[in-house]
Amino acid sequence: MKRLNKSLTLLELLIALVLFSVILLAFTSIQYFSRFHLVTSERQSQLQNELSLALEHMGKSVQLGVGYPPDNPPNYTPPNHPAIEQRPANDGFRVYIEPTPPTPGNPAGDITVNYILNNHSLSNDLDNVTFSTHILSGVVYGLLPANPANGFYINITENSSMVEIGLVARWQPDNPVSFDNPQVVMKTGLYARGSATH
Repeated sequence: MKRLNKSLTLLELLIALVLFSVILLAFTSIQYFSRFHLVTSERQSQLQNELSLALEHMGKSVQLGVGYPPDNPPNYTPPNHPAIEQRPANDGFRVYIEPTPPTPGNPAGDITVNYILNNHSLSNDLDNVTFSTHILSGVVYGLLPANPANGFYINITENSSMVEIGLVARWQPDNPVSFDNPQVVMKTGLYARGSATH
């Protein structure tokens, strides 16, 4: 009787190793790709949350903004001020808010809220809150362009009762946009209560 000896040849073993390597490489690539996109999505979500919080805080302050034009009240002497104005240091804007309880006819008692961009940090000086440390450098007094190069865009209307704000944040503000360095742009228009007539 003849015995048949069956065993793996070297060629069959090599083919099995190649197939196993391809399958392992595919699973590793899928896992890496998923992890990479998860990190990118998480960073983008965090930037959106930071900008939303900043714009919401600005919105609440601006809605409480009250200004005193130069001719109102007629017998009043300075300090006259608008509801919203550019900061003298050209690093943000300020809002004047009537205190609680109100002080009619006394603009000197108004509360001042400053929104300031310092390097990459956007903060306000009233509550000492830092909204984000991912804002691109540079304040521009004008409308947010289609391809922004700066981080804080402020467009105050002529009567200083409305401001359009654009914010641009990047996970690593000094580096260019990439898959692991996402950029988020948000803008809004905010209206002040108006000018006081007392």
